[in-house]
Amino acid sequence: MDNDTQQIPRPLPVPTKVSQPYWEGCREGRLRIQRCSACGTHLFYPVYMCHECTSQKLEWIDASGRGTVYSYSVIYRAPYAGLADDGPYTVALVELEEGPIMMSQIVDVAPETVRVGDRVQVEFQRASDEIALPVFRLAR
Repeated sequence: MDNDTQQIPRPLPVPTKVSQPYWEGCREGRLRIQRCSACGTHLFYPVYMCHECTSQKLEWIDASGRGTVYSYSVIYRAPYAGLADDGPYTVALVELEEGPIMMSQIVDVAPETVRVGDRVQVEFQRASDEIALPVFRLAR
């Protein structure tokens, strides 16, 4: 089989002990983040300890799924062969209403129409039986 006809899979995340609740939530259609029980800070990405107060008393909560485009970049050339058919696409830093900033993709919109400050809403794209990826759609 030559490279033109070979199917190259999209790279997928591998859940860890600390990130498993996050990925379970995504699979269920819920954006879960951590909140420190000691100081109230909302945290993303999954961690063992609060980066504000160093407490290990963290709980998982369902985030609103709403946020704002903090920054973005349009990808014209895929970094992996498994993403070659996806471009061009928009990767954004999304500031969640709860405060944390997460990186994700803005979907179903022409990349040139995305702007810093745009309101977005999370949705989930099934990537495998075990993994659903959080992506964002403009909330216009």
